[in-house]
Amino acid sequence: MYAEGLGISREPREAIRLYESIGEVEFLAAIELGRIYSRGVGVGVDREKAFRWYSTAAAQEIHVPDCDELREAKAYLKKE
Repeated sequence: MYAEGLGISREPREAIRLYESIGEVEFLAAIELGRIYSRGVGVGVDREKAFRWYSTAAAQEIHVPDCDELREAKAYLKKE
């Protein structure tokens, strides 16, 4: 909700804080963090953090079905 401003004001830093609190175990939170840092959404572009979060998401591959988000993470890791 904070990332998109759904029902509340958009607060990227709060969204990042919340995503980071669960990103190690929650696939979609790791994907969102990869996107945020690779695109510089609400923060400056940070390739190291983007790589870290996309790596975290890709490492969860055995727990998630093949999907666009998993392919996104793998594609990012491949190009970096």
